[in-house]
Amino acid sequence: MSRALDKDVAASLESSDKAEALAAFVAISGALTQQCQTGTGTDDGLVEIELLGRSHPTPAGCHVLQDGNAIAVPKLSLVRAFIVARMRAIAWQQQQHTATNDADILAVTAVQLLMDPEHLTAANTRKRALVRRAATNGSGALADAVRAEFRLVDSLLTSRLHRHTKSPTLWSHRRWLVQRCTEWSVAAADVHDALQHVVMVSAERHPRNYYAWCHARFLVAPLVSRSSNPREGGVDCYNGALEKILDSTKRWAFSHHTDVSGWSFLWFLLWPPAATWVQEGPGTSRAAAVVAEAAELAVSLRWTNQSVWTFLRTAAAVGLLPHGRSVYERLRASLPHDSPGLETLRRAEDWTRDFGACDVAAISVS
Repeated sequence: MSRALDKDVAASLESSDKAEALAAFVAISGALTQQCQTGTGTDDGLVEIELLGRSHPTPAGCHVLQDGNAIAVPKLSLVRAFIVARMRAIAWQQQQHTATNDADILAVTAVQLLMDPEHLTAANTRKRALVRRAATNGSGALADAVRAEFRLVDSLLTSRLHRHTKSPTLWSHRRWLVQRCTEWSVAAADVHDALQHVVMVSAERHPRNYYAWCHARFLVAPLVSRSSNPREGGVDCYNGALEKILDSTKRWAFSHHTDVSGWSFLWFLLWPPAATWVQEGPGTSRAAAVVAEAAELAVSLRWTNQSVWTFLRTAAAVGLLPHGRSVYERLRASLPHDSPGLETLRRAEDWTRDFGACDVAAISVS
C-alpha cells in the first residue's frame, strides 16, 4: 500500500468525526493485539491481514472484518486509526500524558506499522517496551511477550501487504527479536520452521525478496558455524538441520525458478565459505546431486531464464556440473532457432568458459 492517499479517501477523512476515527482505532488495534497475544490462528498464531479498497465496501461503522485468523481492514478505517495513533504518540512525546501500560503502546504502534511498515519510531518504541518488560517481569511473562511480538511481525511480513513483505524495518525488527531471544534465554522458533513459514511465504508474496533471503542467511549462519566446528557438541544434529533446510530451499527454488534470490540462497547452502558442511566427504556428492537435479529440470522444462542459468553457470565453473557443456547443448537443441532463451544460454556458456579457472572462493551467485 502506498503512503499516498487517493482523493476519495482524503475527502472522506475531511468529513469524518473524531468519534468515528477513535472507533476505527479501537477496533483495528484490538483485533491485531488480541490475535497476536492469543495465537488462535494457524502457523503459531500468524494472522492473514488484508487491506480493502473502494472495490470492497463495508457497512457504516464496520472497521474490521474477521474470520478465524484472517483480518480485513478498509483502507479508510486504517487511515483514520493511524491519525488517532499518531496523535497519541505525539502526545506522549510532548509529555502531555504518559501511557499507563505497555498495552497502550503496543496498540498504537501496531496500527502505525500496519499503515507504514517503515515507521522506525514505532518499531523502536516496541523494542523499548520489550526491554522494559525483560528488566521487570518474570521469564514466563517475557516469553509470552516475545512470542506475541513474533506473531505480529511475522503476520505483517507474510500477509498480502506489498510494502510489508519487503520492509527493511520489519525484517530488522525480527532480526533484533531473534538476537534478544538468546540474550533473554527465551526459546525462539526452529530455524527451519521460520524459513518455511516466514521467509519463504514472504518471498512468495514479493518475488526476489532480497531482505527475506538475507534474513534466511542470518538464521542459518549459526548452524553452519557450529556444524563445521568439531569442538561443538551435536555436530550431526546441526548437519541434519541444515540438510532439512537444504531440501526445503531446493524445493522452493525449483517451484519458483524465475526468482534469483531463492537460487542465490540455495547456492549459499551449497558452496564455501558458508557451506563447508556440505563439501566434506560425501557432502560433495550431495551438492553435485542438487546441481545435477536442477540442470535436468532446466533441460526437461526448457528453463531459459537468467536466474536458473546464473546458478548453473556458477556451479559449472567450480566443477559441480562436470558435464555442463552437454547440458547447454541438450537444451539448445530443444529450443526453436529464434527463441530468446538462446541468448541467455550463450551468455551463460561464455561466462563459464571465461571464469571456470578462477578462484572458486571469489565466485558467487549475484
